[in-house]
Amino acid sequence: MPSEQSTSELTTRDVLLQVDRRLTLIEEDVRSLDERTDVRFDSIEEKMDTRFRASEEKMDARFRASEEKTDARFRASEEKMDAWFRASEEKTDARFSVMDTRFSAIDTRFSAIDTRFSSLDTKIDTGINGLRREMNTRFYWLIGLFFAGWLSMIGTILFKS
Repeated sequence: MPSEQSTSELTTRDVLLQVDRRLTLIEEDVRSLDERTDVRFDSIEEKMDTRFRASEEKMDARFRASEEKTDARFRASEEKMDAWFRASEEKTDARFSVMDTRFSAIDTRFSAIDTRFSSLDTKIDTGINGLRREMNTRFYWLIGLFFAGWLSMIGTILFKS
């Protein structure tokens, strides 16, 4: 009877092939996740670059328009009497104080954006580290189960009467 083996028994080679296949599937899943993460980061980076370029162009256009208005007003004020010149100077000073206020608001907004990026980086790093820990844990469990199965199979073969 020992020479007759049931067709339902698995050989060590079969078990190793199954383990190899499962490890290959896990590796493919990890690579797929890595590719999707890279694509998402690339799209976020493209979106942010586009937004920054657009805001930069808007600010440049506003600055050019503001400079043109200010230059025109100064030329007109130079041609007028001293009374008109003083009134124009006061209006310009008021407008520059508004622009200073706006610049400080823009600086505040950029600081908030930097803070958001920092928190986003932290969240992404935390998520990736958690995923790595989980994958390592599952890998160790898989190796442990494989080793325990292998030991039980070897024990069965050695202690079989």
